[in-house]
Amino acid sequence: MSRFTKNIAQLVGGNAASQVVVFGATPLLTRLFSPEDFGVYAVFSGSNAVLAALFTLKYDLAILLPKEDVEARGITRLMLYVAATLAGAVALGLVAWGAALHALPPWQYLFLPASGLLAALVAAFQQWSARAADYRRYSKSLLVAALVMATTSCALGVALPVTAAGLPLGFVLGQAAAVAYLWLAVRPRLVAPHVEDLRGVAGDYRRFPLFVLPSALLALLATSVPPWLVERMFSLHDAGQYALAARMLITPSALVGFAIAEAFRAELMARLHRREAVTRWVLATLGKSVVVATIALAALAAVAPYAFGLVFGEAFRPAGELLLLLAPAALAQFVLLPMSFVFVATDHVRLGTAAQALGSLLPLALLAAGGHAGSLTQAFTGYSAGSVAAAGAVVLLVWRTCRAADRTRHYAP
Repeated sequence: MSRFTKNIAQLVGGNAASQVVVFGATPLLTRLFSPEDFGVYAVFSGSNAVLAALFTLKYDLAILLPKEDVEARGITRLMLYVAATLAGAVALGLVAWGAALHALPPWQYLFLPASGLLAALVAAFQQWSARAADYRRYSKSLLVAALVMATTSCALGVALPVTAAGLPLGFVLGQAAAVAYLWLAVRPRLVAPHVEDLRGVAGDYRRFPLFVLPSALLALLATSVPPWLVERMFSLHDAGQYALAARMLITPSALVGFAIAEAFRAELMARLHRREAVTRWVLATLGKSVVVATIALAALAAVAPYAFGLVFGEAFRPAGELLLLLAPAALAQFVLLPMSFVFVATDHVRLGTAAQALGSLLPLALLAAGGHAGSLTQAFTGYSAGSVAAAGAVVLLVWRTCRAADRTRHYAP
């Protein structure tokens, strides 16, 4: 088994095991929490994804680039200092918000500082796993997070008099458990640097907050903004239906795509460092991934409208119909996840930002247009159509970028 295949197997195995836990707990969670509670969680998780990217300023993606571990540790320290500072700033902002309103901010925002900081720590461990080309511990941490999140969410659904906080709090506790496991398993060596050292690292890798961060935020918009838009155009109940459909479709496909993307990034950098041609390998990887994803998503979409009411309760039957509409968008997201790193690896970050803007903003624009017409079905049909069209355009840009990389790297004297 090649290193690339082994890395994918480890990550997909960890993701699959964690998703089995999540899926197994979901029928119980849908009977403990209402569609409105799932709507609160959808808004929280979308906000958390965007905030986590801001907390890292995407310096985490730079950890993989240096050949020497000493330089990679400097990037890691810088990222964690930035994350801790921004988490404190958000916490102070929530305190000020509560003082101004003389009441607690909404549940979906209370846990964001802790969740964003924990996400930054997980990102650091993830990138060091990529440097070592060894995802065993990181893969196990995904299962730890899922087990803790599922058990604590169920317990909170039973114990809390107001259940809206249960799903976000369970998610944060799952993150904390994953970080604790990784810390005990890896015990990273991070010596406190001088301020001058941090400034030097920040200057050397400034293209990541300047160019990679906007691209990452644009990528997150496609999955983070829909719950917010649905809540405002329709209702929190509809946002909860979307949240369950996304959990059963978009979230698993994104996680598996993320696992492939992690192994893809490490292998792509290795091939570029060896000055090998990459176009044929990138297209072959894309083709195999799309075939597998299409078969899996088509099978799931075929049974969802009939199965959701039986498995998750009649209150969540509409989520199955939404899943059918969202399947093409999930496939497009699956395609874009590994491909987006091609622009970073080949030093075409501006083109990557433009491609990501197309991949994120076109689906959201069509979602908003459909929602403005007054129909949830129209909104998500437009969202999926825009996702597929944008994915096709991005794949074309990736192909052209890889061909240019082959000419300049593979055939260079």
